[in-house]
Amino acid sequence: MHVQITLSHFVMPSYVGITYDNPSNGYLQTQLKGSMDIDCPTWMDWFHGGLQFQVEHHVWPRIPRHRLRDVRTILIEFCKEHSLEYNEKTFLAANKALISRLQEVAKTTKSFSELFGDSINLRG
Repeated sequence: MHVQITLSHFVMPSYVGITYDNPSNGYLQTQLKGSMDIDCPTWMDWFHGGLQFQVEHHVWPRIPRHRLRDVRTILIEFCKEHSLEYNEKTFLAANKALISRLQEVAKTTKSFSELFGDSINLRG
């Protein structure tokens, strides 16, 4: 479960700012930009337990997981019709993207000693 949630969320950018203040960051756009689906055949649904449909879950959080594959088709068509980006990768491609994202984040962090010193407030 941890791997699936990590794949569907960590690869995607986190939203920073005020949401829903203009048409470019409305509810649907924010949900589409912040999560990703894992494309897999129907017979693999048992493995993912419905967690491969994170975009649909974020758009319609109360839909039961056995209906998420059905609404996925509706959402993909809607996104095509309205030129909205729908994020989906295979399990392997999502893992590669996750590793790349973790490498990017690691390069932007401070050295361990600086983080350690800051965390226990060794310096004023």
